[in-house]
Amino acid sequence: MLNEIDYDQSGTDQAEFIELTGLPGVALTGLELHFINGLNGAVYRSQSLAGFVPEDGYFVLGSTTVQNIDLVLGSGGSNLIQNGAPDGVGLWDSETESYCDFINYEGAIAGFEGW
Repeated sequence: MLNEIDYDQSGTDQAEFIELTGLPGVALTGLELHFINGLNGAVYRSQSLAGFVPEDGYFVLGSTTVQNIDLVLGSGGSNLIQNGAPDGVGLWDSETESYCDFINYEGAIAGFEGW
């Protein structure tokens, strides 16, 4: 499940990350992160997940400047996650073709309420 998102730092966003939590050893195959533009509800970035939830129960995706990441987010550079008002990130299950978790930040996104 989505646990923490760091999407906005002072100046250029160079240390963005998303932390997932889960039972150690659970496979992440078939899951994707969808980054949602809150202005229109469109996916502006997708990130397929791979591997397993580590022994500590935390799986971290992020910029290459973030220590101890399990998977590089996008190109690993800067400004990877929008920080407008509002935006969101959803955990998409390709098997059920639905979101199993979703976080709105800086306000609600039409069609993504109730998370």
